[in-house]
Amino acid sequence: MGQVIQASEVSEVVTKEFDFSVDKFPLFLPDNQRTPLYGLTRSDTGEIVEGTASKTKQYIPHTTEDIVALAEAASECFDGDIVCDAHFRSGHFIALRPTNTDRREVYNSYDPIWPSIVISAGFDGKAVIARCGYWRDNCLNLAMMSQIAGTKTSIRHNGNMRIHMDSLLLQFKELKSSWDNVYDAAMSMQQKTVKIDDFFNKIFTPPTAEELKQAKKDRKTKNWDNRNTIMKKRIEGERNKILGTSAAIGDSATVWELYNAVQGYFQHDSRKKVGFKSEFDGIIRSANQAEVKSAEKLALELAA
Repeated sequence: MGQVIQASEVSEVVTKEFDFSVDKFPLFLPDNQRTPLYGLTRSDTGEIVEGTASKTKQYIPHTTEDIVALAEAASECFDGDIVCDAHFRSGHFIALRPTNTDRREVYNSYDPIWPSIVISAGFDGKAVIARCGYWRDNCLNLAMMSQIAGTKTSIRHNGNMRIHMDSLLLQFKELKSSWDNVYDAAMSMQQKTVKIDDFFNKIFTPPTAEELKQAKKDRKTKNWDNRNTIMKKRIEGERNKILGTSAAIGDSATVWELYNAVQGYFQHDSRKKVGFKSEFDGIIRSANQAEVKSAEKLALELAA
C-alpha cells in the first residue's frame, strides 16, 4: 500500500494523484432559476463531490496546492524514504510514514509499528485534521487512536496554505512528538491479558439465550458469531506469525491483540459498503467506526 519515495518527491506524487480541482458552481432550480447556494464539482469528471452539502457564496474550497503544502510539511517529520498514500473521498486524504526511522517493537522484533501522519481535508467548512497513528506491519493496520494525548491537531484553512509553511512545520513537529505516547499505550496494552470473549462482549452486544436457540435462523446471531470467528482468527494468525508457531488461540489475549483485531476487522474484513472498496476506504471507515472507538476506550482503560 502506497509508494516509497523521498520527501523531495511528495509534491510531485500528490499533485499527480490529485490532478484535478474542486470548483464551486451556482445551483439552479428545475425552472432554471438561480439560487444563492453553490455546489462542488470535480474538474476532471464534472461530477458533484459526494458527501458535501450546498455552500454559500462566501465559502472558499481548499485547493490541490493547499494539500501539497500540507503533505510537504508533514513529510519533514521523517528522515529517509517514506511511504505516501493519497486518496480522495468527499475530500483529500494523505498518509505518510517512514520506512527506516522511528521503528518500534511491541511484542518482539516481529511485531513492529511505525508512526503514520494522516491528513484529512474535507469540504465541510471545518478545519483540516491531522493525526498521528501507527502502521503495524504484522496485520497491515493503519490505526488512529484519537483518545491518546497529542495525537490530533486542527489546521485552520486561511486561504493559501503555503504562506503559513513555518507554522505548519511546527504544528506537524508537535504532532509527531505524540509518537512516544502512542508507543507507550501499545506497550501497556501488550502487557495486559484478558479473556477474549469478555472484551468482545463489551464492544458487541452478545445474543440473548433465546437468540442463541434460534441461531440457525437468526441473522443477527449468525453475524455476531461470524464476526467473532474472524477476529479470533486474526489474533491467532498474527500471534503465530510473531511467535513462529502454529498454536491454537486459547481463550485469552493481550489487549493489544484484541484492539488490533477489532480495528483490523473493520479495516479489512467487514462487508464493504457501496463505494467503500479501496484499502484507504477501509482505513477511513475503521477510524470513524463507533465499535473501534469503543475498543480503544476499553483497551486504554484495561491497560492503565
